[in-house]
Amino acid sequence: MGASEHVAKRDRWRALIGRQAESGLSVRAFCRQESLREPSFYAWRRKLAKQDNEPATEPTGTGPTFVAAQVVDHVAPAIVLQLTSGNRLELPATLPVAQVAELVWRLEQRVSL
Repeated sequence: MGASEHVAKRDRWRALIGRQAESGLSVRAFCRQESLREPSFYAWRRKLAKQDNEPATEPTGTGPTFVAAQVVDHVAPAIVLQLTSGNRLELPATLPVAQVAELVWRLEQRVSL
């Protein structure tokens, strides 16, 4: 695995761990929802926490030091629901599927009352 592949994998797991924390779901429920192996989730969470807590090493050379960076210039996609009432509801794409389903179900229940 090349350095860029390792960075991409690390960034993917960092994003997944962040989404789980924001989701309000247990690790088990989140892993089930995302089709992830629970032991892999815990292993990556430990590994990334360890990396985050290690102090940065000082450069040993006299030349400039470069750090790999990825610039992303886009707007996060959204989930757009067109309700039967004619209203439009925009939700962040990072909202867990279970929460979107619960919201739609509750809105539909309200309409039928």
